[in-house]
Amino acid sequence: MNYKIYERLKEESRDISLLMNSKEYLDLKKKFNLRYLEIKANIKLIKEIQTHSHYFISNSSLVAKQQKKSINVDEIDKSINKMNREINKFNKNNRYKNRYRERER
Repeated sequence: MNYKIYERLKEESRDISLLMNSKEYLDLKKKFNLRYLEIKANIKLIKEIQTHSHYFISNSSLVAKQQKKSINVDEIDKSINKMNREINKFNKNNRYKNRYRERER
């Protein structure tokens, strides 16, 4: 009885090891890792853009305080709008890339 169980487990482990070394499994693993790295890079880029926009606004207010003038709201709005356009363009490009990848599958 125990020998039969042992043989069955041995056979199943052999099947699993064959599956883990199969080309399909390795391709899926590679795609997943690449996608994970791409998402991580996108998050890092978005955080960097947000950080720069924060620095720009805080620097503008510091300059205005030093010059004892009001903040030029139009300049800040233009720069924020420009950054938002860049973020939207970036997101749009990623959506197209993702659709293309879905079609490839």
